Amino acid sequence: MLILFLTYPDALLNRLAVYSETLDPRSPASELMHRTRDYPLANFLAAFSSPNWAYGFGIGTVSLGGQYVARIFHVLPPTEGVESGYGILFSSLVLAACCCGSP
Repeated sequence: MLILFLTYPDALLNRLAVYSETLDPRSPASELMHRTRDYPLANFLAAFSSPNWAYGFGIGTVSLGGQYVARIFHVLPPTEGVESGYGILFSSLVLAACCCGSP
């Protein structure tokens, strides 16, 4: 950090300013609660918006290239999906339980 500060002080200070503005809960522009609580919770709940959620719809695969497949093959883009790690984890566990059953 010291070498970075001595070499590129403006770049380091600019980044620190952005982090302090967006992640400090006392800042009026803070996104901390949105990033840590609201957004993951909304995506977790969105995993259950599909009637077929138990089959694995809404497990976070939309952001992994679905838009490129849709553009290249001229098909409709996927509409089901979440980007939350909690939603992915829970949906994957439900899918595994449905497919494998409980012991």
